Amino acid sequence: MRARFSLVSLISLLIVSGVSGCDRTTAQEHLERANGYVAKNEVRSVIIELKNALQKDPNLAAARLALGEVDLKIGDFASAEKELEKALDLGIDRNQVMPPLLEAKLESGRFQEVLGALEQLEPSARVEVIRGRAQLLAGEPLPATAAFRRALDADPKSAMAYVGLAQIALTGNDPTQAAALLTQAIAADPLSRRALLAQGNLQILRSQLDDAKGSFEAAARVPGFDLIPEFGVVQVLILQNKLDDANTAVDKLLVQAPKNPMANYFKGMIAFQKQDLAQAEQSLRVVLQQAPDHPQTLLLLGAVKFRQGQFAEAESEVGRALSFEPNNVSALRLLAAIRLSNDNAKGAIEALEPVIASLHDAPSLALLGSAYLRAGVGDKATSYLQQAVELSPDVAGLRTQLALSMMATGDNKEAVAQLQTAIGLDDRLIQSDVLLILLRLKAGNIDEAGAAARALTEHDPKSPIGFNLLGAVNLAKKDEKAAAAAFERSLALDPGYSPAALNLAKMALAKGDAPGARARLKTLTDHDPTNVAVLSALAQMAVADGDWKTAKDYLERARSAHPDAVAPRIELARLALSANDLELAQTVSAEALAVDPDNFDALAVHAQTLILLGNSGVAERDVNKLHMLVAQPNVDLKLLIAVAALERQLGQNDRARENLLRAVEQSEESQDARIALIQVEALRGDEKAAKAHLDKLRKLGADATLLAVIEGDVSAATGDFAEAAGAYRGPARAGNRDATMKLADALQRSGKNAEAKQTMEGYLKEHPDDFAVELVLASFVLKEGDRGAALKRYEALNTKRADSPPVLNNLAWLYFENKDPRAVEMARRASKLAPRNAEIADTLGWILVQQQETTATEGLQYLELASNLRPNDASIQYHLASAYERLNRRTEARRAIDHSLESGEFPERADAVALRARL
Repeated sequence: MRARFSLVSLISLLIVSGVSGCDRTTAQEHLERANGYVAKNEVRSVIIELKNALQKDPNLAAARLALGEVDLKIGDFASAEKELEKALDLGIDRNQVMPPLLEAKLESGRFQEVLGALEQLEPSARVEVIRGRAQLLAGEPLPATAAFRRALDADPKSAMAYVGLAQIALTGNDPTQAAALLTQAIAADPLSRRALLAQGNLQILRSQLDDAKGSFEAAARVPGFDLIPEFGVVQVLILQNKLDDANTAVDKLLVQAPKNPMANYFKGMIAFQKQDLAQAEQSLRVVLQQAPDHPQTLLLLGAVKFRQGQFAEAESEVGRALSFEPNNVSALRLLAAIRLSNDNAKGAIEALEPVIASLHDAPSLALLGSAYLRAGVGDKATSYLQQAVELSPDVAGLRTQLALSMMATGDNKEAVAQLQTAIGLDDRLIQSDVLLILLRLKAGNIDEAGAAARALTEHDPKSPIGFNLLGAVNLAKKDEKAAAAAFERSLALDPGYSPAALNLAKMALAKGDAPGARARLKTLTDHDPTNVAVLSALAQMAVADGDWKTAKDYLERARSAHPDAVAPRIELARLALSANDLELAQTVSAEALAVDPDNFDALAVHAQTLILLGNSGVAERDVNKLHMLVAQPNVDLKLLIAVAALERQLGQNDRARENLLRAVEQSEESQDARIALIQVEALRGDEKAAKAHLDKLRKLGADATLLAVIEGDVSAATGDFAEAAGAYRGPARAGNRDATMKLADALQRSGKNAEAKQTMEGYLKEHPDDFAVELVLASFVLKEGDRGAALKRYEALNTKRADSPPVLNNLAWLYFENKDPRAVEMARRASKLAPRNAEIADTLGWILVQQQETTATEGLQYLELASNLRPNDASIQYHLASAYERLNRRTEARRAIDHSLESGEFPERADAVALRARL
């Protein structure tokens, strides 16, 4: 408060002592002063005087006209239009006001409006220039040329007429004529900012960078509203690779205008070229705050994200840029490079195919060729890579890529020749040596491969690559001792070199030394904690040990460290499926598809998860895509069988049969394809066809146990469970796990529950550690209604394995029914292990809601989660409605219970009807 009183006292003192800024100059005098400054080209002083005049007399029409003209000259087009409209309203002659007003309107692209208004004006050089500019915007160069010529006839010193003609010459691909016309423009008016800027831009196009810099510097000396000339200077400095000078110039501009989009764009471009990706991204984000749809900024940001290895974000930014410029070759080339780096070869091809005719340089052709190579289209890969080699015959890397494509088409002899040429061109390009060694190994030329590997170790004795390849050669020679020594030498050179460590781990596993393999891999994680291949290998070993939690932890580490890696997400989804954690499987498989929408494995695991979740509609979309992927010729047999299995689960038996017939045709001896076809024929009700294929399976010499199980499957599919049980009994007695489970199911469906139970119990006496069968038996006992026996079984299972979400969930429900306080603890443990499992969220939510008032709100949150995950599950909707009722949210309760009752029969339907009556 003290500062405010002092301020008031000072103001009072100034007023009392007569100190004031009173200006007795008239509006007309300010206007005359402005005219004097116009003659001296002191634009800033002109503006000040004109604004002073208008402050004294807002209706001084001549000042409005003059201020509008000055605003137009310095590039403040919005202000110019505003002042000139006021001058027109104040009665200034239209022939004076309209030319500058129409010029201002042209800057916003309103050429149709301008062309209409010109008809009412007296012809003049200025009017003809406006007409020509408007006609150019309308895409009419011939009438525009005539207009500019008429302007020069009326005024040979019309700089803007020359600029217009230069623009037409440039669009006609005549830069020499354009340059001559701009020289004439500047000679006519040396202070024409537009002419100087146009000249600078043309000089950049013609690579006359020093001259361009001079033109922009001259334009910068002419007063203007914007910083365009200064930006021109920066652009030239960047093109001259004078990045430090360019950075200094941009920093000066940013002091004047910290948020200016162009200044920040150039700052980002300079940082990108200097490899300062963090600064580049920061500057480009500032641009997008002001201009969110600026294509060049989006494209450069995509390049930044690509360099950072963030492929999903990179593709998103480039995609946004392409939405504005769909045929931008640079953007499509970058998009292809991003997709190829992210193992999406098909997507890379799709990006480049529309602009193949515009790809005339070796890097672009090599990129397209590499994409075809990765997609398995060897002939096209070779064609484009050969074109790239012809354009750049001395680039060793291109010849290496060409060799790869030749290997893909089986032309190994020519591939070897290309690799030898590549090594001759650049003996530092180790990839060529590596490929040559692998090619000779594949061809069985072990001695030649060994000689090349030894030569590589001699050429670069400090590289682990050569010794790892030497180890592979020794393995091929079955000399395990020498192989291990070579791999160890490779690791001694680089303890973090994962290929050698993985090879040693595989050797240990082959000898049955799982602890040794695991120790080898764990040592490697000390050097590279996020190596995807190593973490995946450790996860596979944990799965083999039955340690689901450890396997999940390894794959989660890979997933977290590599946001754009598809492989660990697919492995984690498969692991989650095997553990019945469907929500995790859905989440990570969806992440994999977001990175690579056409990845076969990602589509397959995502579809399987959705089928198990009951979301057949979305699953069908994935399976339809898979059906299209395998519609191509020469598709791998396993892919056809996999897609058919998914189609069968969706009830698309005819399509499944189509794929399996192709598979059988492709390989008559494939038992897997024949078995799947038998099952599909049985599901289609064609028992005769199923048995015909079963006979063919016998002729192929299939195992008797397998044949019996398949025969049982045919009977079960046609509804004859008694006959199915008869077929399964023999293999089940022999200890076949699959037959045992199917026998129990067939017996249960035949009404022989006691025998079904005895079948599983008998199997478990022989195989006491089969947790999955124990879990099925516990579920069977629970379905029978023997809650006490089921509880004992689930408690025993929990003792064996305390991390099984289904066990914990069912145990929680049984405890809840017995009013055992351990129910909440079990439900929370299950939820922690499977946080997005609908059934588990429903159990925990229902227990919390029913337990006491204080936990009802928390319980509702879990029930809402369950409802979101399974919106059509009637039991979940009933539980949700009950929770809403308990919390007195009756409108939401009615909505949920109505949804529940629309779903037909479910266990709690009677309770749901009673709840609806209360509501």
